[in-house]
Amino acid sequence: MLADAREDHSIPLNITAQANQLSTNFLDITFDLSNGTCKPYRKPNEEPLYINQHSNHPPPIIRELPISVNKRINSLSCNKEVFYNAAPLYNHTLKHSNFDFRLHYESPPTHRNTSTRQNRQRNVIWFNPPYSKNVKTNVARDFLRLLDKHFPPTHKLYSIFNRHTVHISYSCTGNMKSFLDKHKKIILQKHTNRLNKDDEKLCNCRQRVNCPTEGKCLTRSVVYKAREVTSTDDNTTQTYIEVTANDLKTR
Repeated sequence: MLADAREDHSIPLNITAQANQLSTNFLDITFDLSNGTCKPYRKPNEEPLYINQHSNHPPPIIRELPISVNKRINSLSCNKEVFYNAAPLYNHTLKHSNFDFRLHYESPPTHRNTSTRQNRQRNVIWFNPPYSKNVKTNVARDFLRLLDKHFPPTHKLYSIFNRHTVHISYSCTGNMKSFLDKHKKIILQKHTNRLNKDDEKLCNCRQRVNCPTEGKCLTRSVVYKAREVTSTDDNTTQTYIEVTANDLKTR
């Protein structure tokens, strides 16, 4: 089997199974079965990283980020002592990101709501404009004003377009790296397509032997030359040179 793997240049998959473990790490939490505790877990040399408070992100994201971190660390900690042992690292990271927030322990609820009542699902239309601090217009406020103006309660489509069925939430714009990566991917894809021209269909003539371009009539971006073009006005003969962006047969 190893010889075959070397010949196929494949990488063998190593699977290690361990039994009778009293402590294990799963995603971002550590379970300890010996004392029935759990605590937050980080991979070795891994440091948490959050967006800066002054970054160009929608205000709700900036506002809710430290609150969500606090809830997450609370949910991963089995008691108050474990929470405050893990909190300093995350407090330092939030401070480094210019957040004036310190994690605090929240006691778990003493009871849970076991009601089986199912709420009726409501069809909601979301409008997600990109957010930027450079835009001074309050897009959300103006959008809702237009909604109220053009779909008043007397309008026949008011049941579909109103403040209960249409919600607005800003979306994050891509950074420069993401735009460059997308552009690079498009360029590389075009280059790959050129290299794979042999796999493309270059002719759709019913009889290949009668193709005027020897089986390449669907080739794109072709410079072609027409000789002895006779003008109907003065009956003169000329040579015509042109380039086509689409395939030659369509041109």
